[in-house]
Amino acid sequence: MHKKISVGLALAIALLCVAVTVGIAVPVTLESVNQKVGGIAQRNALVDKLEEIDLKTRSNYLGELDEKALGDGIAAGYMGALGDDYAQYYSAEEYQQKQDASNGKTAGAGLDVTLHPDSGEIYIYHVESNGPGAEAGFQKGDLIVTVNDTSVVSSGYDAAVEEFQGISGTKVKTQIRRGDALLELTVTLGDYEQDSVTYRAIGSLGYIAIRAFNNTTKNQFSTALTALQKENVTGLIFDLRNNLGGDVTATAEVLDLLLPSGDTILSKEKNGDIKVLYSSDEKEVSLPMAVLVNGKTASASEIFADALRAFNKAKLYGENTYGKGVMQVIYPLSDGSAVKMTVAEYVSKSGVSYNGKGLTPDVPVSLTEEQQKYYYMLTDDQDPQLMAAIGALNR
Repeated sequence: MHKKISVGLALAIALLCVAVTVGIAVPVTLESVNQKVGGIAQRNALVDKLEEIDLKTRSNYLGELDEKALGDGIAAGYMGALGDDYAQYYSAEEYQQKQDASNGKTAGAGLDVTLHPDSGEIYIYHVESNGPGAEAGFQKGDLIVTVNDTSVVSSGYDAAVEEFQGISGTKVKTQIRRGDALLELTVTLGDYEQDSVTYRAIGSLGYIAIRAFNNTTKNQFSTALTALQKENVTGLIFDLRNNLGGDVTATAEVLDLLLPSGDTILSKEKNGDIKVLYSSDEKEVSLPMAVLVNGKTASASEIFADALRAFNKAKLYGENTYGKGVMQVIYPLSDGSAVKMTVAEYVSKSGVSYNGKGLTPDVPVSLTEEQQKYYYMLTDDQDPQLMAAIGALNR
């Protein structure tokens, strides 16, 4: 008797079933055969259980079944049951959004904002250079007082920010405070390329903030580096504070611009082997360097900081980093969705792992509660971590 199964169950079976192949002239031990057979039996039992649930649900459930939601839910549940903090299932729509973000593309107003600790209004600490917000006339330091004629204080910060996350083409009307003036600005939400890198000269030093690692980072970093070198800077400060990571390939590309020949990113595989993932060529930047880190310096940004220190190119200033030293791989599925899981652990050149521990700065510098509260509003001389790096490079 042939049983008809749902689209959702078919997707689950496709995710769960792994084809078993037998290689020619490969030695097979009795133990490995038993393990393989045991694994097949466990998978078959799991598929049978899912089919039983599906049949009982179709026979008894009062409501309507959404086949796509069933498939997405089963896949998400499978990944969630791995016990992997970083495992995730992406629907086709979510995976497309993630790919767009990796390419540095996103939709919105192009404003990086935070809650102003005193007024309760929206403080703009960065305006994306090619974003709709820049085109509308917003500037760093502006306070958004009302959004679509509703006070930010009365609606609440979160609700007000959500107004800027609508569909492309949506117009958002605001009143902003700039100094003592109140201005009316309207922004049309749309797609833009993120500024993954910002830079400026601080006296004789070059300051480069890497805000995320994505497909735009190498070119933006190269532009920043070239511009600062033309100004004959005597040292470089890389600010990785609050950089939660991103694309490891982009990290390797930036490291290659800075470091001499050598292995830059290494991993410890499931079988314990150390694998070289990326190396740099002989071209390097010979300027003194410093790296700013904090508790939100994570993942790819920790790899960057660790590599610069391992090559004796830079010291780390600030606070202990987050400690995400494991590698995830995203596997696209045939229907446009994808699954992500942890497959290896990143290690330093010495083979030491920092996962769960973070990187300890060479020069520990903490912010006071007051400085943390006003972090995005600090001037250079109010930022002790930045000033520590400046002082060291200027010696």
